[in-house]
This record gives sequence, C-alpha cells and structure tokens, in this order.
Amino acid sequence: MRIPSLALLRVPSFRYLGLATTFNSIGMMGETVVLGWLTLELTNSPFLVGVALGLGRETFWLIVAWQAATVGWHAARTVWILVRREVPRGVG
Repeated sequence: MRIPSLALLRVPSFRYLGLATTFNSIGMMGETVVLGWLTLELTNSPFLVGVALGLGRETFWLIVAWQAATVGWHAARTVWILVRREVPRGVG
C-alpha cells in the first residue's frame, strides 16, 4: 500500500520548500525572542515587552523611524554648525 503524501517527498522542489519553510519558522521565532529581549534590556519593563510583542512588526518600524529621525537631526545640526562657522556674517 502506497501513501500518497509520502510520494511528495520524492519531488526535490517540495523538499526544498519544506526546508525553506523550516528555516523561516526558526528565524521568525528567533526574531520574536530577540525583540522581547531587546525591549526588556532597553526599558526594563515587562509591560512594555508585552506592548512591543503585541505590536509586532510595527515596533521595528517605530524603532527605525526614531533612529532615522535622530540621525537626521544630528546630521542637519552638524551641517548647520559647519555652515555657520564657514560663512562670514553679513554674507547671504
């Protein structure tokens, strides 16, 4: 008696799909652990860990936006200081 579902394991593409799905699942679980750990380290608040995990991917984009705004502000401030230092008063 042949089991039809085991016949799929003979197809190489199906085996690759199964392997890729396994690695994807492991990566997503690792991402969840790291997100919770990072939030706990930065805030030391179990409540905020729950909030961060509840928001899921949105938290990542909030962190990225906050870092981009901080870097952008520092870059703009540095350029402004350099321009003020180089341009003599009364010019412009």
